Amino acid sequence: MGSLLINKATLLKASIFLILLYVMHGVTPKLNAVGLAELDLNEETLALSSSSLLRQLIWVSTAVFGCYLLTRENSKISSILNTKLLLPFYFSILCIFVSAFYADYTYLSLKRISLFLISTGSLFLLVYLGEVRFKILDVLKACFVVIAIWDVLSIVAFNGVDYDGYFRGVHGQKNSAGAVYSYFVIFFLNRLLNKMNRHDVVYLALATIFLLASFSKTSVLIVGLYILLAPYPRLLNNILASLLLLLPMLIVVYFLRLFDLPFDFLTGRGAIWEFLRYYSEGLLTFGYGYGSFWGVGSSGENTQFGVGYLQLINNAHNGYVDLLLAGGVILLLTVVLHLLSHLALLRVTKEYEYNYFCSFCLFSLVLSNVTETTMFSPNSLSWVIYLISFFCILNFNYRFRSQRNELI
Repeated sequence: MGSLLINKATLLKASIFLILLYVMHGVTPKLNAVGLAELDLNEETLALSSSSLLRQLIWVSTAVFGCYLLTRENSKISSILNTKLLLPFYFSILCIFVSAFYADYTYLSLKRISLFLISTGSLFLLVYLGEVRFKILDVLKACFVVIAIWDVLSIVAFNGVDYDGYFRGVHGQKNSAGAVYSYFVIFFLNRLLNKMNRHDVVYLALATIFLLASFSKTSVLIVGLYILLAPYPRLLNNILASLLLLLPMLIVVYFLRLFDLPFDFLTGRGAIWEFLRYYSEGLLTFGYGYGSFWGVGSSGENTQFGVGYLQLINNAHNGYVDLLLAGGVILLLTVVLHLLSHLALLRVTKEYEYNYFCSFCLFSLVLSNVTETTMFSPNSLSWVIYLISFFCILNFNYRFRSQRNELI
């Protein structure tokens, strides 16, 4: 029986490791990354509207593996699924499912929703089954070793440094590299604060060097702010709650045309949002439908009517705007409620040894979505690692606090 448990644990670790490595570009390293200006419009449009067979294979295989292991377990998964903390998340899923039926690209929307549901279910099962055997987030240490080796090789043998002298490694561009190492910095800092392993200081130093070398202002700012605020949990929670209410509200007010932004706002994002605001007239309540605006082929609004880089991007570079495009104000509201429930969960799981890191995952998601789109994307590192962290503390709350009847 013991060897069987060890085998299960090893397979679960391998599954989580594979998923994390994939979203960190360790499975599909970008060894010869190019800028937007060097891309061919027709080829890029085709690529954005097509499916990734590897991504589908990873998510489907890990979901099937999780379901198989669940049938071999003598546990009641329904108990944790019934927690009221998951209600806003369920409503969010319902919103995006319903949105497919009024989308212009219903089949494509349903296909993308299916992948979203499979990926979410896969992560939930793997965390649920893994946390009783080991700490899921420990796998990040092995991920760091592989990613760091890849990035060193990219600098030595490929083009791991872009034309401006910024480190991008195998991640395609500097902001992606910065995002990856921002999580590693806080992960190893968490381990050092809990005195898990004194050798983690070496990993922390390396992760910090890579983060700074990327010159990703967003990632450096988020890490710096979090380190400053984390020692004051009440202040941090109040700031997070305020941002969760303020940022989506500002997006809605902007789309109602109650104020304007210059085109060069946040390095050109103002132009993107102005374009989206114009082409989303009358769609504020329900949106276009999940996965029905970006990457839909040559008939997409940005491909037909956009100019320059607007034709080549595949997101609004603002997660709150993309939620609005996908499911309107209704989806945006349910997601905000879900994130607030996550914040409430963090407050009552301070005993969890990776609470510091899990809190950062929420903090980073909320702030980074001002300039990047990561929410509800199975291909996004920030979303995947956020979900893993959320499910980890959800399991901690269920498995340990339920014994004292302290579930919320």
